[in-house]
Amino acid sequence: MSAATDTTIAAALRRYLEAQLRTRTAAHIFFRISGFSESTYRALLDDLAAHDWQIAGKRLEVRSIDSISDHADRVIEEGRSATWYRNNLAEGHALVLIQNRRSSDAQSLKDLYGVTEISLSHDGIDQLIDACFSKYQLDPAERKQIIGFIRRLARVVYEPQLRDLADFMLATDTDLRERPGSSLAEAIVRALPYVGLFRCRALAAQLNSAPGEKLMRQLRNAARLGDEVLDERTRNEYLRRLETVTLADDEAIGGLRADRKRALLRRFIDGQLRDR
Repeated sequence: MSAATDTTIAAALRRYLEAQLRTRTAAHIFFRISGFSESTYRALLDDLAAHDWQIAGKRLEVRSIDSISDHADRVIEEGRSATWYRNNLAEGHALVLIQNRRSSDAQSLKDLYGVTEISLSHDGIDQLIDACFSKYQLDPAERKQIIGFIRRLARVVYEPQLRDLADFMLATDTDLRERPGSSLAEAIVRALPYVGLFRCRALAAQLNSAPGEKLMRQLRNAARLGDEVLDERTRNEYLRRLETVTLADDEAIGGLRADRKRALLRRFIDGQLRDR
């Protein structure tokens, strides 16, 4: 995962914590963050430090189980435990515990509000979108469209990992900035490889529809073909079909010649090429 993706996920995490804090009125609020990469934790601490350890009007007590690079002062202090910080939190403060290693008192921390990758890709999808789309401003209809696509992908095909989802949205954001006049659906289609699907122009017209669901399954199955180790008989059958199928020549419109497409597909069948 690139540093840009780590920073984006960290920004989404901070936004998610802010959103949660704004809806909670308790005198003491507790968060337990787990399942993210070390780089994401470091970027999150950088972000919170830049906010002077205060968000949504709440002063934060931020602690990690293990030391995190550049933020050794945030590790749980010697002679204290995560449970101690929970039990001794000042009124009006929020505890943010980064559980980057299982601790001896892990069982007693289950009542802390858990924040994981699933939290961001589900309840925190709005905060993830806000963190990813920094170059292009989505309007309400476009926001609804991309959320609908992500939900449909998870329901009918598979649920992508958070890092893949973030890379997908970052690519879509960049695409919309670099291609003025392009629609969101077209940008989504061009970013499909980040969520494990083949690019397919036809999907843009069928996005978030029943026919689109069938096409999404086909694109996922096609993309997975390059990861499979094919037996000789199956491989030869695919290659035979490839030699007889008619492929469009798109050189005139800036695409690939038919023979170039055939050569790339042959490499893909042999597991030598990925659609990225």
